[in-house]
This record gives sequence, C-alpha cells and structure tokens, in this order.
Amino acid sequence: MKTITIQKSKQQGKRYKITMENFPNMASHSHNFGAKGGNTYIDERTDKEKKAWYARHKGDKNFNSMHSAIYMSKNILWGDSTDLMTNLKSLAKNLNAKIIIKGKL
Repeated sequence: MKTITIQKSKQQGKRYKITMENFPNMASHSHNFGAKGGNTYIDERTDKEKKAWYARHKGDKNFNSMHSAIYMSKNILWGDSTDLMTNLKSLAKNLNAKIIIKGKL
C-alpha cells in the first residue's frame, strides 16, 4: 500500500517533511516544504491571500506533480480547508494512499 508519512521537518527553515513510500516505479523519497514560521491557509490566512498564493506559484515547476514540495504545500498548507487533518485526508484520498503522522505536528 502507498504510504505518506508526515512529520515536523528537521531541515532548517522548513515546516514539514513528507516521506512517500510504495508508489509505483518510484523509490522511497521525501520532500521538505513550507516555511518554518510562515502563515498559510491552515493558519487562518484568508481566501484572498490563498488566491494570491496560487497566482504567485501556479507557474512554478512541478506545481501539479505529486513528487514535489510545491505540490505538498498546495494541497496541505493551502488546500481546500483551513484544517491540516482535513487536507491530509483529502491528499490521501486523491493519491489513494495511507497517511501516517509521526510525532506532534
């Protein structure tokens, strides 16, 4: 089964780390994403600010590739909900994967 493990990032300046395992034709890999201390939609930023974030980043390389940090930011930090867990569940459903939370987020 495909799994996505999320935990706090140990990389300087990054907020979360996602590890993706058992995805077809892909080795296990991880992405560190989100600015540590940054405010996002899950931190109660407004819909207007969310639209501005999308406008700034929609041209970024790999914006729609599930194997990129920007994709994780888009779907988790700036997803449809202001609730982290709701966005994680939505990501799991979209990728047909199980979410594992490691430690306190």
